[in-house]
Amino acid sequence: LGIEVLYYPPAHKPKKPDAVWLKKFKQLLRFGRVALFCLRRGVTNNLPPLSVYYLQVFRNASIKLNLQDYDLVQIEHTYLLPIAELLSTSAHCPPIVVTAHNVEAIQAYRTAKLFRGINRFFEWMIARLTRRMEGKLVSKASMVLTMSNYDAQWFMENYGLQQDSVAVIPSGVDMGYFSEIKSSPEPNLLVFTGTFGHLPNMDAVMWFRRNVLPRIVQEHPGVRFLAAGSSRLASVQIQTLTEGPNESYDFDVADIRPYIQRAAVYVVPLRAGSGTRLKILEAMACGRAVVSTRIGAEGLDVPDGEAILLADSVDDFVRSVSLLLKNPDIALRLGAKARNWVNQNCNWISIADHQENI
Repeated sequence: LGIEVLYYPPAHKPKKPDAVWLKKFKQLLRFGRVALFCLRRGVTNNLPPLSVYYLQVFRNASIKLNLQDYDLVQIEHTYLLPIAELLSTSAHCPPIVVTAHNVEAIQAYRTAKLFRGINRFFEWMIARLTRRMEGKLVSKASMVLTMSNYDAQWFMENYGLQQDSVAVIPSGVDMGYFSEIKSSPEPNLLVFTGTFGHLPNMDAVMWFRRNVLPRIVQEHPGVRFLAAGSSRLASVQIQTLTEGPNESYDFDVADIRPYIQRAAVYVVPLRAGSGTRLKILEAMACGRAVVSTRIGAEGLDVPDGEAILLADSVDDFVRSVSLLLKNPDIALRLGAKARNWVNQNCNWISIADHQENI
């Protein structure tokens, strides 16, 4: 392409790699400094720390944009709304479209409930800053795209957006991609997948293995729980989980499909989060029976008892999983109905046609 890149590595003596504990300590110290700066600046400017961080990154990049050359500004995630406010001050700013993958205020408040003591206080403060920022700045967008009717309703009822400034682009799944690998489910195998640097996923694993799995093992001694995905930025608590006769973990996964295909039951024990969970659509596309909390399945509008089983309490979760383990034929029928439902409602082709019409 006529592009030549020259790289001059810094001259330094190779040094002995840090011990694991020292590496973790340095990462924690570096993260703590950034978090403290963002929190202090956020309180001063009425912005949540994440918004402060990305606004600072945007300003430091010294990007000089001639907005007259553009027809549209597309912003992903509402925690970047301060950038929308910054751009909107230009006399030639084109329409701004914000894709709200989550309602960040909902996610922040639910996350705060997972903590105790002083940590809950700080998380609650961040949640209040987040809601204040979203409510104040979302009007800078000409259009807000949400992932579900639930989120769209929230923006209209809580932030005063008009119906003509909010549109729903439902989450979808590539049916062909998740049909390429075909295998039979392994008896008594429960699978949960995700990115385990994401706090709701970390909490889901810890809550399930602590409260639900022991109860299931009592009824089904041969049951196994497998959590698989990526552990980038995961807590030390997650990374140091030890495997046992009834649980195993793989946090270095390149292709998640074989893990989902192995599931006798795909579990989604989420207690926090917002937006929609693509992991549920992926499991349904693979034809697997899914048991989820209502927060986990929020926004997808999957019919309970027909294409998914919803359970919030420990007792209900144990009861639903045990039903499917004891009756593999019911699990197979539920998985088949799930695949048919997701094919009819979440196919990317029909979603793309809908988006073109907005």
